[in-house]
Amino acid sequence: MKKLDTKLTFVTLLLCFTVVLCGCDRHKAPDRCEEAVNAVLEQYSDAPIDTTVQFGEAVYEENFERLYNFPMKQIDGGIIAYASDGGHADEISIVRAADSSDVNAIRKYLEARLEKRLHDFQNYKPEEVYKLENGRVVVSKQYVFLVISDQSEDMVAVIKGVLHQEE
Repeated sequence: MKKLDTKLTFVTLLLCFTVVLCGCDRHKAPDRCEEAVNAVLEQYSDAPIDTTVQFGEAVYEENFERLYNFPMKQIDGGIIAYASDGGHADEISIVRAADSSDVNAIRKYLEARLEKRLHDFQNYKPEEVYKLENGRVVVSKQYVFLVISDQSEDMVAVIKGVLHQEE
């Protein structure tokens, strides 16, 4: 009986230890994508961005790979905010890489998105091209984001400030 108690105690301790170790590895900072976009839209309320779709929503998942041309499994958070009328190039896309080793590849995909939109607007609405020419793709820790606007630089600063707030 004592031998059985010792084995049960050992197995219980081993399971507890495993749970503690696995729990620590899975701790991630909160996804601040939505918070960052909301801060930008609050500060730049004159921007023509009127629609947001985020990670976890069906429409985001249905359109993700078509918009960004990479597998959604590479991210664990994201949001896109844009002008729904199609007449403005303005967009904020933020994704959080699930694995830091994917950040540079994701950056290249967002740069390709910026180039594609530039090409599309050159033929569709040339007066919006200056926004795309000044568009920015930025890497900041696990986040990669694209900002297309008259105020891209200022918006980038707001986004960085929100993404890296202390928990």
